[in-house]
Amino acid sequence: MRTWRKLSRLAAVGTAAGCLAVTGASAAVAGQSASALTCGGNVLLDGLRALEITENGHDEVYINTSTGVRVWPVTADYVSIAVNERVEVDKCVAPNAVLYLWEEDTLDVDDYLGAVAVDGDRTKDYFFAGGPGLYRIGAVA
Repeated sequence: MRTWRKLSRLAAVGTAAGCLAVTGASAAVAGQSASALTCGGNVLLDGLRALEITENGHDEVYINTSTGVRVWPVTADYVSIAVNERVEVDKCVAPNAVLYLWEEDTLDVDDYLGAVAVDGDRTKDYFFAGGPGLYRIGAVA
């Protein structure tokens, strides 16, 4: 009898855990769609990952549009990032926006790290690969 109770409790816990796993997956997908909807038809820039950096230790990076308007970061001149590190961007841009990634230099001209044209009709990763570093940014359409 005691074994039967333990088995029935174990089955109930397993069923509940399975439901939570399925619910969690659905919530993650729904959350991604909700993020894209908050941009009002624009594209959500998700996270930026440094695959290769230009300097020892950290790069100090920022993103501008083709017209020179700062997209990210808004509250600082740059964000310091190490190789294989990911930072949140969480900014909305217009479909087909052209974005430029720069590395801040205090004594020299800032280093150009590449440009991407953001596709407005699909979710994908883009790569800034026009300079000495390599960076990936996710975009949710």
